[in-house]
This record gives sequence, C-alpha cells and structure tokens, in this order.
Amino acid sequence: MRKIILIILLLPALVWGQDVKIESGVTFGKLNQEVAGNTYFKDFAFGFYATAGLNYLKKRKFNFASNVGVLQKVGSGKVTFSDALGNNQYIIRQAFRIDYLTLNTFIECNLKENGIIPFAFGGPRLDYAMNSNYVDFNERLAFGATLGTGVKYAVSRLLFGFRAGYLINFNKILQTDDRTFSSSIMFGYKIK
Repeated sequence: MRKIILIILLLPALVWGQDVKIESGVTFGKLNQEVAGNTYFKDFAFGFYATAGLNYLKKRKFNFASNVGVLQKVGSGKVTFSDALGNNQYIIRQAFRIDYLTLNTFIECNLKENGIIPFAFGGPRLDYAMNSNYVDFNERLAFGATLGTGVKYAVSRLLFGFRAGYLINFNKILQTDDRTFSSSIMFGYKIK
C-alpha cells in the first residue's frame, strides 16, 4: 500500500519534472510534551533538514514542487531527577529529537517573473517517524502542512534560493505539541 501511495504522489513529478533541486538547512522549534501535569521540552532547539525534489508544471506565476528527505523536530528543556523520597537531586538540560522521513508537495506562487523572484508556498506534508533519542513510537505517521516564503534566482540553467517555512501538524506523535520552523538554502538545475 505504501508503494502505491508513493507512486501516485511521485508520478506527476517524474513525468513533468522541469527542475531538479536539493535543499539543506535547519529546523528550530520546541516539542511541548505533557507528562503527569508537567510540560517538558518547551525550549527552542535546532535540528537538521535536507530534501531532494523536482519542480514541475511550471507556469509564469506558479509551479508545483515535490520533495522527499529527512527532517528533525527538536525541543529541549530542564529535567529534574529526584531520589526515592521525592527530593530534587539535580537538574539537567536534555534535548528531545524525533527524526522523520518527509514527503511533501507544494504550490509555489511567484510574486515576480524575472531576476530575484520572491515566492510564497504551501502544501501538504507526510512525515514518517524513523527514530527518537527519547522514546519508542506507537504511531509513526504524522500528517501536516507547510506554509512559508522564499526567494529564488536562476543563472542560465542553475537555480539558487532560500526558503523559510512553518510546519503545521494535524495529528500528534507521542502526544507532543510541536512548534517547528525550517530554513534552508536550495541549489537546482533546470532540465527543461
């Protein structure tokens, strides 16, 4: 079933792909996790973000983009350790990280046609939780959307760009309420 969904999502990109690109950057966010009335990992931390993808169905004012890659959602916070009597022994700062395989499709709306092109983008995202440094998973699939803005510039057949986005989740993994942002640079090559 997963292979069929992947084929359906990627088939348009493979048939009508016009630009090949890679993106790499950082994520920054927090993972608010409620445990026994306490909120943990509510401070911002940094993670990693990298994708490879295609732009397709390019028109003057918009195009579609599909990407597959890895994404880290992170948070940090103070964790208090107590003895058997409940007395606080020591406090440490600990990071919580969830590594995802991510698949997304965006529509990019170009605000200009030539030169340095600012654009706004948005679209659905499917994330598969691969591992975590903190706990095991009961549920691994996260559905969401990404909204953001960026700039791109083409020199001959080469593409350069910067993208910043906000990653919205529609369902929760491990009962975390995450607030994650991404920022990345893009390098690409025009096929057509």
